[in-house]
Amino acid sequence: MSYRNISASLLLSIGLLLFPLSVFVENDPSSKYRVLLTQDSGLNISTINTFLDEANVSINNANLDNALEKLKKAITVSNLLINYYRDLHVSFKGIDALIPLELTKKNRNVIYLLAKANMQLETIHISKGEHELAVSLIVGGC
Repeated sequence: MSYRNISASLLLSIGLLLFPLSVFVENDPSSKYRVLLTQDSGLNISTINTFLDEANVSINNANLDNALEKLKKAITVSNLLINYYRDLHVSFKGIDALIPLELTKKNRNVIYLLAKANMQLETIHISKGEHELAVSLIVGGC
């Protein structure tokens, strides 16, 4: 019986010496999974801010159609991000208390930007005389 234990530990030692463990370790595995931190991704808060800034420039240049397009894009990204943060919040609830708190904080920022985009969109619809569209935004959201 002890012969089996000795031979098993000897074979395991030889295997570990021949095949180093560094093969199984990545340098930084979390960097390629942090999609929301990259600026290349379209699903982040900075994208919403970019659309809102571009809409403001279009409003200042009296290009309301372009502003409407940018605001609708900002609202779409906001809704996607809100749903994404909500799903992540549910996934990590009960596992780690800090992750849901951080996601709640980020979700509040996105909701604020969504309200800002809705308010600008309502203002444009009112200025164009499309009161029924403005009322639907005020009452029910997009």
